[in-house]
This record gives sequence, C-alpha cells and structure tokens, in this order.
Amino acid sequence: MHIRLIYVIIKGLGGDIRTSKKSIISGVLKMDTVTSKIMKMTDQESLLKTKDKRNDLLLKHWFNDKDVSTAGRIIWKGKSKLDHSTDIAVVMSRIVRPSINEKTGRMIQIQILNYGKEYKDFNPMSESICGDCQHKNKSCYVLWHKSIFSSWKRAMKLEELTLDQGIQLCKGRSIRLGTAGDPAAVPAKVWLKLLEDAKNWTAYTHQWHRPEFQEYKEFCMASVDSLEQEKLAISLGWLPFRVGPVEAKMTTNDLYKGLNFETQTIQCPATRYEKGNCADCGLCSGLMVHKKNGDKLQRRNKNFKGIGVRLHGGSTGKYVEPPSINDERYEWARSQVG
Repeated sequence: MHIRLIYVIIKGLGGDIRTSKKSIISGVLKMDTVTSKIMKMTDQESLLKTKDKRNDLLLKHWFNDKDVSTAGRIIWKGKSKLDHSTDIAVVMSRIVRPSINEKTGRMIQIQILNYGKEYKDFNPMSESICGDCQHKNKSCYVLWHKSIFSSWKRAMKLEELTLDQGIQLCKGRSIRLGTAGDPAAVPAKVWLKLLEDAKNWTAYTHQWHRPEFQEYKEFCMASVDSLEQEKLAISLGWLPFRVGPVEAKMTTNDLYKGLNFETQTIQCPATRYEKGNCADCGLCSGLMVHKKNGDKLQRRNKNFKGIGVRLHGGSTGKYVEPPSINDERYEWARSQVG
C-alpha cells in the first residue's frame, strides 16, 4: 500500500489512528488494521456524514487509490434462483453518497442485474431477475434504460468488491434491496449477511406465492396488487406491501389523505407524512425487526399487518389489472390455505 495513500486515510480519520511515518514503513500498520480503525470511527460517531466519510476511506484503502471511483460495484455473482441458469450480479450503488430521493431517503441502493460485458447481456426485466412479476414489460416503475443501465455499465467495468466488503459498507446504513430486480433471484443467505448490521432496509418480492421462496418472508414484503392477493399472502405468513387499484390513485390534490381502498394494511408513512421516508421508517423489512442494543433480529409484533400505498408516480399511467389468484401461478399457494 502506498505511503501517501495511507497518510490520506489517516488524515481522514481525524486523529483516530496515532502513527508515524516510521511505523508505516516498518509495516506495523497493516491493511486489515486500517479497515478495523475506519470501522471503529463509525462505531463512535453515528452522524450520517461520518458514514459517508467511512465508506469513502474504505474504498480508498481497499483499492489503494485516493481518487477511486465511488460508483456502483458488484458485491456478489452467481446463478439466478429464478431461472437457475443465468449469471446475475448484485450491484451496490450510492455507496458514499446515499440517495436523496425524498420518499426513500438516504439509502444505499442494491440492484439485481444480469451479468455480462455486452449490451445484450443487460436484458432488463428478464425472468432471471424479475421472475413472474406482473409489471415487467408493462407497468414497471424502474427506469431500466436510464439510471439502471448506466449503473450496470459502470459496475461491469469497475473492479468488484467482496461480499464481506459490502457488509462493512452497509453497517449502520439504510439499504434498499431491489432498486431494480427481485431479491428472490439471489440466495437468502447473501441478503441475511448483508443486512445483519444495517440500520434499516426495504425489500419486496413478487415471488411470495412460490414454495421455494418462503424463507424470504423473514426479510421481504410480499408485493401484492389486489385484495385477494393480499389475503392469500397473509394466509401464507407474509406481511404484504399492497398497491391500491387505479381508481384509488394518488393525485397532487389529495396527498397524505389516507388509503381509500379495502385493505388490512396501514398506510405507508412516506405517503402519510410530508417528511416521512423509508430510510427512517424501517417497516418494509418483512417479519424481522432491527437490532437494538446489540440484540439479535427478532420477529415483529403480530398485530402489524403490512403496508399499503395508493398507486402513484410513473406507474400510474401504465396500470394493468392484477392476475386473479385463480391463475395457475398461485396453484401452490392456494393449496396451502384450503
């Protein structure tokens, strides 16, 4: 590791590491020690700007470059659990400067994308990353050919991170799983490791009705688009994230007015309060609650029945009727509840 870069990191730590040129040259300050010191800096200071600084320093240290790119990077690669054949990648973006989207708040963004070096490999909304989601190629709100394509193109060129490095970057941060793509495409154990020390997270899956994805209810909400889907998901033990029908869509004239469709869920706080956001809320994290005072993740209060939101944003004009639960895709789910 270059001495000049080590000095950049030490200076950035604001005096947390007391060392000298002699100790650096002699190798007393090892690379893993630098990482440990950077992480402890955040343990001692909870300000968000400190975590921005921490992640910037970690990247500089890991890649031995004071001008390292902070753009999105791959933190995991493997075969999709949705089609069992396509190579996919988990891309982490907004690593140093989390998103300032008003609704979601300051969150690290996690995208599930197809892996490859050529444009044809991008293949947005394919089964490998979106499964049987009713919205793909129809009413999907994701800007696949704009911001997501740009993120994919950069990530495929940059040096990758390890999952362990991704875990350190997520510590104390709010995480948005599935900014693009369905979390069910990736093994559950990957997500559980990534979320263990996160502050909060949001995660949603349209694969809640499939038997092989039932363990995902621990950290994902069931994305449902009708009352009958909502009831079926609850019967399977999921917490639903319910999107209301087109006739109940939100307009600029009736913001924060409550849900106006039949549901067992409560209204999304980010659409109930003008200053509410996902990063601070933490309700859309499946059955698990977040760590407090060092305790392990625990189950939620059974009285909580999920989150509901009125149709809003870019999907409003592309609404499609949700499939009936009599559709063949729900056959297994129906068989479990009689």
